[in-house]
Amino acid sequence: MPKPLPPPSQRVWVIGLDGVPWTLLHPWIDQGHLPTLARLQAGGASGGLRSTIQFLTAVAWTSFLTGLNPGKHGIFDFVRRIPGAYKQELTNASLRSGRSLWRILSDAGRRVGVVNVPMTFPPEPVNGFLISGLDTPGLDSAYTYPPELKAEVNDIHFIAVSTVGKSHAQYLKETLEGVDKRFELLWRTIDREPLDFYMWVEMETDAIQHC
Repeated sequence: MPKPLPPPSQRVWVIGLDGVPWTLLHPWIDQGHLPTLARLQAGGASGGLRSTIQFLTAVAWTSFLTGLNPGKHGIFDFVRRIPGAYKQELTNASLRSGRSLWRILSDAGRRVGVVNVPMTFPPEPVNGFLISGLDTPGLDSAYTYPPELKAEVNDIHFIAVSTVGKSHAQYLKETLEGVDKRFELLWRTIDREPLDFYMWVEMETDAIQHC
């Protein structure tokens, strides 16, 4: 068993805005549209990240949460060929090699909360709670740890909005409504208990660029 870490001097909150490069953020920060990000940038360190090859969501986020390159964590796409067959299956966290950041923290005795991070289904047991992200197959699946958290999350209905058969205006309206619901989930989960580490990812910043 890993040796417990010393008492934390600070808590960590990680916010993920998927698909948002600094080439978009810097002009908006300079124009005064993002005052919170401006304060965070001014008071800390920031910079660009070199992504994975290929720079796909499933691959890059798995590298983020394990610290491993694709050759070591084993996720190369959203799908993989089934060995010995000509069929494909969706990839998910069950096919990943390497320990996640929150697994390492949990093993060291830290309390963690993880919400909506891509490639975290099925949810792994952690010292805290985990709500799976992008690869979750649906609201009827077992996508939360602990399992009893699912009823509370389903009540908010935070699932991502589909673009199929919708105008841009309708999609934008439903997206903004969905963001409000996910922020309701954020405040509910972050107030559940004292945490040493909390991570939240907003995927609509990427999805809306596909519209």
